[in-house]
Amino acid sequence: MKRLIAGSALALAACGMTAGTANAEPAGSSTQDTTFFRLLTTPDDDGFFITVTNPSLLRTQGLAVCQRMDNGMDGLDAVYGMMADGPYPWDTANSISSAAVVAYCPEHLQD
Repeated sequence: MKRLIAGSALALAACGMTAGTANAEPAGSSTQDTTFFRLLTTPDDDGFFITVTNPSLLRTQGLAVCQRMDNGMDGLDAVYGMMADGPYPWDTANSISSAAVVAYCPEHLQD
């Protein structure tokens, strides 16, 4: 399952590097934030994307994924944690977690 998350993250990164996005990130955001929101709001190959209604909350939840992984949680459990935090369905939680890893903690791409 770790490969699923890493593969999803890499696929999100590839999609995000070539397509534009709506301006969903909060004011004063960093390059990492811009990457995070672009990955979430750009439709993937299946047309899946997230409509961001609360950027600050979503950013906080994305950073929490990295914190969990920094504390030793594997990627799959981080997705399950995101599902509980949201609450989000699997696709949404996986997308948020994958985008967070790409944008905020790429050192966990191989976890």
